[in-house]
Amino acid sequence: MKETLNGNLSIRPAKADDAALLWNWANDSSVRERSFNQEPIAWQPHLEWFSRHLASPDTKFYLLLENNEPVGQIRYDRDESGNSAEISFSITKENRGRGFGTEILRLTVARAAGDLSCREIIGFVIEDNAASSKAFLRAGFTTEGVTDVHGRRVFRFVWQPSDD
Repeated sequence: MKETLNGNLSIRPAKADDAALLWNWANDSSVRERSFNQEPIAWQPHLEWFSRHLASPDTKFYLLLENNEPVGQIRYDRDESGNSAEISFSITKENRGRGFGTEILRLTVARAAGDLSCREIIGFVIEDNAASSKAFLRAGFTTEGVTDVHGRRVFRFVWQPSDD
């Protein structure tokens, strides 16, 4: 089920056929640089990981499309408490700087929070990743300071559904 949103932008849930596309995106050198695990990802472990996440009731995984072409991906993983979910997202190299980071967050955060029954959505951004920090702020997240994740200093961003 694809949902058309802002004119030529749409989102759709990730599907099994997306495994190779997302593997290639994840292994882009600039994506690896901004990841907590910077090692290249092997195909077979990726395929197993991807299949697990697609089947998990604790994960929501979407692709952002522009004119029906994939330009980014976002994943929400609910934590063990069930109260919050953590975001991981990326935009294709050739589409960075076009505001798609903000859009993929805006277009999916409330839906994912509802589908996962979460009270908050959390994003961690490595301190020197200004583009991702701006995307979170523009999408309505608040900054809750700097912390350490896997030995890296990161900003912690939080989004909470409104009470309406």
